[in-house]
Amino acid sequence: DKWGEYSHETFPKLWLENSYEKREGLGKIMKGEVDLEVNNFWRKIRIDDSSKYKEVYDKIQEHKGLMLLGRAGTGKSYVINQVEKIYNEDDKSVAKIAFTNKASLNIGGTTIHKFLKLNKEGKLLSSTINKIKNTFSLIIIDEISMVSSWLWRRLYLLKEMTSLPFLLVGDFRQIPPVEEM
Repeated sequence: DKWGEYSHETFPKLWLENSYEKREGLGKIMKGEVDLEVNNFWRKIRIDDSSKYKEVYDKIQEHKGLMLLGRAGTGKSYVINQVEKIYNEDDKSVAKIAFTNKASLNIGGTTIHKFLKLNKEGKLLSSTINKIKNTFSLIIIDEISMVSSWLWRRLYLLKEMTSLPFLLVGDFRQIPPVEEM
């Protein structure tokens, strides 16, 4: 890819289906690229009002994760807080994280780096993964358009190792992350 162009990546079918039964343990042995038509696997769910946060919660439960996209001021942070309240009513804990400190403070969470407690080499410690798995029932990641591919690899590893549902929240009309050249 040339500088300034979009890079294209293929996604394994098992990741897109988000089926833990089918992909359990397979992520470690899959090699190479899988050639698929990505659009066949994504389901678009039209929830056009932030007051329908219960539907968002239901879809997270049904699909073990969800991506919530919307422009600025459309109620994404409100939905985050309402979904967290539903989880808390069931005595379940939610981790709310974001790339920037400002975004994390806006949702009452912490930064991704602080949450993951990456060591000096940028690696996740197994003790941190186990603590997250035993503490939380949902991980909400805000401002996902700001997350670099380097950090996404760590978040993907966390999802693989914990099988926790992720609620990815953001606005892809925002500036993308600055990647190393």
